[in-house]
Amino acid sequence: MFTGLTSSPSIPPLQHQLPETDWENPRLLSIAPMRHPIDRLLSGSEVQIPNGTLHEWWNYARDDRFTDNFAMRILSGYECCKGARTSPVFLERAKAMVRRFTYVLDVACMDAGMKAVADDLNMQNFALSYVKQNNHKHVHQSAKERIPYPEVYEYLLEKNRLDIELYEWSKTLALVNCSLES
Repeated sequence: MFTGLTSSPSIPPLQHQLPETDWENPRLLSIAPMRHPIDRLLSGSEVQIPNGTLHEWWNYARDDRFTDNFAMRILSGYECCKGARTSPVFLERAKAMVRRFTYVLDVACMDAGMKAVADDLNMQNFALSYVKQNNHKHVHQSAKERIPYPEVYEYLLEKNRLDIELYEWSKTLALVNCSLES
């Protein structure tokens, strides 16, 4: 079942575009939380279709507001993103933007990342408070397991190919390497 999804001919721009930010200001602390695009598009409250029909899954997969290179659109500008036909220029723009953040965190190990940020900033009390309040222990099935139709899963992978590439690349900049976390 879908909740609140309707088609939209265009996606409205952000109130404040990221490029307008004074990233080189020494008083600015910025954190880019990066997440695998397919996991992200399954995480929102917008979609509640675990037992959806093939038709419902296709409707969701084709709704560009939620399933078209979301991180690249935010990081490189709203003129970005035409599914699998998205120009690699936008990937390079998004990478350039991510490089400007103070910290890059992989959401796959957010607790460890926040602790590392707190340690780096000498804010151990914040780290203890964050982990105690958020303690992210819930583990979902893989996206491939959560999307019951292989053709829809493959379509989403191809549609978000450059966003996935951005995520994989961003892990090389992440403060914490999640594959080393236990």
